[in-house]
Amino acid sequence: MLIVFVLTLLACNKHSSGLTSNPKISCIESERQALLKFKDTVIDDNDDGVLSSWGSEPDKTDCCKWWGVKCNNHTGHVTMLDLSTSSVPLSGKISPSLLELQHLKYLDLSWNNFSANYSPIPNHLVGNVSSLQYLSLRENLFLSGGNLEWLSYFPLLRHLDLSWVELSQATNWFELVGNNLPLLENLSLSDCGLPNRASPAPPLNSSLSLITFIDLSANFLSSSILDAFGKMISLVHLDLGSNEFAGSIPKSFNNLSSLQSLDMSGNNLTELLDKFLDKLSGSEKSLQILNLEENQLRGALPDFTRFSSLRELDLSNNQLTGPFPTSFQLPNLGALNLHGNRISGTLPDLTMSQSLTVLDLGDNSLNGTINKSVGQLFRLEHLDISWNSFEGVIFEAHFSNLSSLKFLDFSFNSLVFNINSNWIPPFQVDAIRLASCKLGPNFPKWLRNQNNCSELDISGAGISDVVPNWFWDRPPNLVYLNLSYNQMKGLVPDFSMKFSSYPSIDLSSNRFESQIPRLPSELINQLSGRIPDCWEPFQELNIINLANNTLSGELPSSLGSLSQLGALQLRDNNLSGELPESLKNCSKLIILDLGGNRFTGNIQPWIGTHFAKLIILSLRSNKFYGDVPVAIGQLNNIHILDFSQNDLSGNLPRCFDNFSALVHRDDRMGETIRFNYIGGYHSGSNFDTYLM
Repeated sequence: MLIVFVLTLLACNKHSSGLTSNPKISCIESERQALLKFKDTVIDDNDDGVLSSWGSEPDKTDCCKWWGVKCNNHTGHVTMLDLSTSSVPLSGKISPSLLELQHLKYLDLSWNNFSANYSPIPNHLVGNVSSLQYLSLRENLFLSGGNLEWLSYFPLLRHLDLSWVELSQATNWFELVGNNLPLLENLSLSDCGLPNRASPAPPLNSSLSLITFIDLSANFLSSSILDAFGKMISLVHLDLGSNEFAGSIPKSFNNLSSLQSLDMSGNNLTELLDKFLDKLSGSEKSLQILNLEENQLRGALPDFTRFSSLRELDLSNNQLTGPFPTSFQLPNLGALNLHGNRISGTLPDLTMSQSLTVLDLGDNSLNGTINKSVGQLFRLEHLDISWNSFEGVIFEAHFSNLSSLKFLDFSFNSLVFNINSNWIPPFQVDAIRLASCKLGPNFPKWLRNQNNCSELDISGAGISDVVPNWFWDRPPNLVYLNLSYNQMKGLVPDFSMKFSSYPSIDLSSNRFESQIPRLPSELINQLSGRIPDCWEPFQELNIINLANNTLSGELPSSLGSLSQLGALQLRDNNLSGELPESLKNCSKLIILDLGGNRFTGNIQPWIGTHFAKLIILSLRSNKFYGDVPVAIGQLNNIHILDFSQNDLSGNLPRCFDNFSALVHRDDRMGETIRFNYIGGYHSGSNFDTYLM
């Protein structure tokens, strides 16, 4: 069975006002009537009615002048219908009357809400629509394409876009496209639910030798069809992201000598990165965009010099190791993203990469100091070196020419900011993240210049100053403010009068003299009762902060379904019981603060093995007993570890000696740069907290 929208296929140029160059030519009456029949089935909720020019009135009789319609300027036949640009989506049924437009070459109904009736194509109409060259039904979420066998009726198609149209029944889609559309140049079937195939793709009668653009992202495709793409020698753009491709790519990819953009992100590729690149040697001079984010690629960073045309390189969230290559000079590179690997060594000299707008090296194992040359990247908009082991002093020179900067993240490094109090930054950023960097003891006055900042995190920054009044005049677009774990003083204003929507604000662990500012009325009452066991629907939740309430009972096991959770703060409640084992699924936790409750049982080893990103772990003032597990010593990123006021016994494991490496003292300034709370052994049964 096939849907009615399929019956309307046709097309080949882009839409215009519909005026013909020959004033003596007007549209064919039968085609005008066909369009009016189509209009009768359309719901047009736009204020002015985008189809208001379609009518039977004397001044509207020429359909070649209707919105979205274009006619042949010699014959008057309708050749183009483009209804993709209305401000409010059109909806309703797609009338079979469009089949009467036998000369239609271009049909674009994308970004609407058309639905379809299921019915087979009438035999007497099949030949009427074979001239179609361009068809886009993109983003019509209520449409279904059935099994796609109707493609055989449209051999002249050059452009086919059915992205976001339901195609889960199209089990033979690959053969239907390859064997029936020999002139196809552009194919977009993104997020269609295309089914996986267990066997290799059969040979195609057509090699699709003309195709230049393929987007099959966000489907369920497997490696069985990969080799076929390597035979499409005219490919310029290939997007296979968010599928189920595994292992390695075939050698046939070496044939893609015209390839400019390759996206295979969000798959399960596991080969060595340099072997992967060897299979792209045919496109060394042409490749401009390479996105391999979210795979399992291994090995060291190779020398990318041979890919001299690269403008965007995304290798984030793989398993790459080792240092940067000796030569890392890509003068055309605009975006470099290596976030979430295990790259070590020092930051390379990037002075030759003056085109960089994005530099993301966060969550790696880089060390050493930050070269001042980074301040010469005047096009840089996004700079992220967070979650590494960088150390040393940051001066104004590190930002001297960063006038384009919009995002800055230096958090969780051992960096000391030595900035003149009168310094005015050359940038106006949207987000500043400097958690765990040493900014204090004085409050950083240069923040006064940042008038557009919607996100600011200067937690754990060693600031012991009074917060100046000007700081509280935050821009109204503020969505996140974190000043926690400092020794800040002063009065906190009433935030409820400053923001139209209440932002996320954390002022904890400071010395503010006033009470917590008045919250919106719906948040004033203290929470009590049990934490409900209903967290499965909240898969994207990042922060849970229910501290300082009177909650009781055990932790629900469904908390373990929050795989994206970064902070769980439940301190100072009346919670009890043992920690649920499901909690170990929250492997992205940065903060786990359960202090001041009545939790019991042993401290579980999986806390050390599953929470590798933990910076703050507080189990103080509970009823935990037994030994401290050796696995806790694997928490290499820990800054605060507080097991005090429990019933723990035995000796601290020797691995706790490793934590001393996290504590650095600057003798010149006489202040701790990075600190830990560690439960120290006290004879018999408990641990006392001391500040190192």
